[in-house]
Amino acid sequence: MAKAFRSDPITVDDRVVARRKFKGGGHSDVIGHVVAVEPLTIRPQMVGGFPSALPEVVIPAEELYVVKKLSPRTVRNSDIRHVEVASAKSYLGHATQWTSNGQWLMRAGDGITKRTNSAVPLGPSAGFEPAPIAELMAFYASHNLPCVLLVPERIGNSALKLAHEHIDVEKIVMTRTLDDLSDIQPYLDDTLEVDISSEPTPAWLEITDHVGTDLTDASLIDAPLAFFTASAGAVLRATITESEDSTKWLGIACVKVSESARRQRLAARLVAAAMAWGAAEGAEKSYLQVSVGNDAAVALYEKLGMLEHHRHRYIEVIPGNL
Repeated sequence: MAKAFRSDPITVDDRVVARRKFKGGGHSDVIGHVVAVEPLTIRPQMVGGFPSALPEVVIPAEELYVVKKLSPRTVRNSDIRHVEVASAKSYLGHATQWTSNGQWLMRAGDGITKRTNSAVPLGPSAGFEPAPIAELMAFYASHNLPCVLLVPERIGNSALKLAHEHIDVEKIVMTRTLDDLSDIQPYLDDTLEVDISSEPTPAWLEITDHVGTDLTDASLIDAPLAFFTASAGAVLRATITESEDSTKWLGIACVKVSESARRQRLAARLVAAAMAWGAAEGAEKSYLQVSVGNDAAVALYEKLGMLEHHRHRYIEVIPGNL
């Protein structure tokens, strides 16, 4: 089975850890940012995972034992949990229930959207305790749904020990603070006509492919819900929720531009408008999710100050192999 997280190719500027084995015996680990791929050349990091000006380390191919891609910055398990808690609150299902050990939030929606039809490990011990698979399976069976788990890296490791199959591509969760938006001023366009409503408008539904899904049902969200529609032909969905440390998070999702309106920087302008709205509404940080391989979207969000925080993916438990 393919590696669950960060199986995409290593490229220049990635933060990695590489183990170097010496011919005479012994080994050493180098953690830092990739300067060149062949031969692997790494500039050791500063504290916190930040780039440094330290001398480069060149690792010959014959000495490279293993190399692993890391998140761009040092991220604690509690940091991952904060984002996933905020996200889960904006994607509740028709039925929600915690497992008896208090570690997994089980959600059942309308059977269409994975975000509201999956269980997510949000308890502080979820990554260390065995996943309560019998309870998870029983909950989803009672709703005539497959047992789908949203597995964030590290805090969801226990689920990866179950027999499962990946049912979607790996997702990159990106975040940024909203206290200073001066860096995105070029994208804050006062001339952009944007409708913000608490329910999806016909124009919003026409552009998205979410007609009739639980993403449009306000009753399933434990949060203020806003649907942004730019008259030029772009949409997104925004929520503001709190993580357990009381941080208010702006969640951005469903970003889409109609084909006739592309090449106008509409996605960047609309996301920037949502960030400004979120900051005005009291949000302190923002997150969004993008599929691994969608390099154009990752580059766009990086221009808006978003940085990879962690990754997660969806798996479906294979019942016959428990």
